[in-house]
Amino acid sequence: NPYKRKNVGLEHIFRTSFPFKDPDENFILEYLGYEIGDWECNRCGYKPKDDLLGGWDVDCPKCGAKLVYKEKFTPEECKLKGLTYSAPLRVMLQLKAKTKNGYREFPPKKVYFGEIPLMTENGSFIINGTERIIINQLIRSSGVFFDKKEEKQKDATITRILYRASIIPDKGSRVEFELSGATDLISARIDRKKVSATAVLRAFGLETAYDILKYYYEGVRNYIVKDKYLYDGETGEEFTPEDLEHHYIFAIIKFKGKLAGFGSSKEREFIEERYIEEWGELVRLLDDDRVEVISVTSVPRENVIRSQYGKSLIDTLANDTSPKDIDRRSPVKVPAEYNFRDYGLMEIYKKLRHIEAMTMEIDSIIERARIYFTVFFRDLKRYDLSRVGRVKINAKVHNIPKVLKPADVDLIDNLPPLALGENYGEYKEGTRITKELLKELFKEHKEIKVKDYTEDEARFILSIDLINIIKYLIDLRHGRAKKDDIAHLGNRRVRSVGELLENQARLGIAKMEKVFRDRSAVINPEQPDLKPQDFINPRYVTNAVVDFLKTGQLSQYLDNTNPLSELTHKRRLSALGPGGLTRESAKFEIRDVHPSHYGRICPIETPEGQNIGLVTSPTVYARVNEYGFLITPYRKVEKGKVTDKIEWLAAYEEENYVIAQSTPID
Repeated sequence: NPYKRKNVGLEHIFRTSFPFKDPDENFILEYLGYEIGDWECNRCGYKPKDDLLGGWDVDCPKCGAKLVYKEKFTPEECKLKGLTYSAPLRVMLQLKAKTKNGYREFPPKKVYFGEIPLMTENGSFIINGTERIIINQLIRSSGVFFDKKEEKQKDATITRILYRASIIPDKGSRVEFELSGATDLISARIDRKKVSATAVLRAFGLETAYDILKYYYEGVRNYIVKDKYLYDGETGEEFTPEDLEHHYIFAIIKFKGKLAGFGSSKEREFIEERYIEEWGELVRLLDDDRVEVISVTSVPRENVIRSQYGKSLIDTLANDTSPKDIDRRSPVKVPAEYNFRDYGLMEIYKKLRHIEAMTMEIDSIIERARIYFTVFFRDLKRYDLSRVGRVKINAKVHNIPKVLKPADVDLIDNLPPLALGENYGEYKEGTRITKELLKELFKEHKEIKVKDYTEDEARFILSIDLINIIKYLIDLRHGRAKKDDIAHLGNRRVRSVGELLENQARLGIAKMEKVFRDRSAVINPEQPDLKPQDFINPRYVTNAVVDFLKTGQLSQYLDNTNPLSELTHKRRLSALGPGGLTRESAKFEIRDVHPSHYGRICPIETPEGQNIGLVTSPTVYARVNEYGFLITPYRKVEKGKVTDKIEWLAAYEEENYVIAQSTPID
């Protein structure tokens, strides 16, 4: 039923891509639903008009019977006549135009989007009378990957090692953190452009030194300053600057001044975060009437030395907040009405957009930087880790328990969003967990099963992700963690037909939105008879899909010499194709047989020649799980006996078990 569709496939694409808006929001184009194929009522011959979507389980408005699907040609007729087996796609859109008296709504219209190819019952497509099939693609999954590389300097004799963590989303910008083995400083890259790592942390919501350091070191304190005394923010204890001997000190300072390098020359209040080398400096600042110290953060030096995370974070922060210029001001400063998150956003924006600070007012830069960040990291149209990405990040860097006990309620604050692992009374499986919900459930249950929550903000990078990713990166640097292997099947997933076509349809919609923006600039909103067709070229979506089926790299002429060759062809896996590898870029490691292929990919069946190891076949028992990873069945051994219990494990799950070879058992 077109009115009760699940949010997957075409429905998901339309829901996330619409509504279209032009920059001034003069026109808004909203999506209401779609129908595929021609429908009519058998009893009275009624065909759905503009206001009704046809589909299964839709009642005829005239006589109340159910509508039925009318097929133009069967797949066999299409083969004989050299036609494409397809059905018309019609999308119900509603246009709103801005007038002097608010928005004017036009009646919803069904727009014909062209013919969309249908899959036959054997999983093939018929394009111009020939049977074609789309090969499954084996592609690097989204998630977080850790790697170490040797970096040779041009004339240096020492090769230093660079440790890197890359957060690879399903779509959007790649965020990377690098830890240099030589300096132990952390830097970040967004789409390969280097940005300060602390700026990225601030932008994602860890504003001050205290917010960042409290996750890595013990004894981190935040003091509020009153009359030259320091008061602990949590306990209210009183301290003097002298007590901060042998501490790393960061202060937030308010001062009046002009900022060199920004458009305006008028004086205003600024706040800055500054690293203070020793407590004497802090005394001088407290005595200075020109500046006001708002708060101070301190970390005992011995705690830093004892910490498993070493000095990397302190050094990186100190490096970024040490006064560099002549007037002894820290580089981390913003006008007092903003906060340090805005500083992070501004730094990222300036680096990615190549903006010279001279040319613009600081206020307009911050304003733009906020919008830029929201669009590129907090909008599912532009940035999406996908369900797979979230699950992989959680598995890699977050230590998520399988069950929560009443003592664990406060753990939730330092974990990504979780969902219920099974039904508890009126709360269904998959409900997002909150503290209130837990307290409610613990009244009746001793423990609660949990699983990853993969919707809404869990699809974006969260601050807690960055904290744990950097922890893992430091562990990698000190040899406590292993780097990832790209050939491992836990890091590669299968993209099958639906997903590949979905990506094509998305490209089509992106083009359509561009046309919408161009056309809405020249149309007058006061015109009486506007319709959605005036704004979009609806064929883009179906054309993208048809082109992919006709000429795409993964679309092949079905080899139906005999039933067996047909079956092997449909089960083939390829690492080539859009978003995948090219024959030239594929190294030996990827083509080689890997231990994780055991029970999943056949080590023998692969072509000779330039495609060796890139085109493979799954084993007889392998399946694909809900996230697209290959899973294989194992029989469980209990107390030394092989039982008949069968567990399906993905390559990333079997790491925790001992796998014995399958020898005949009598």
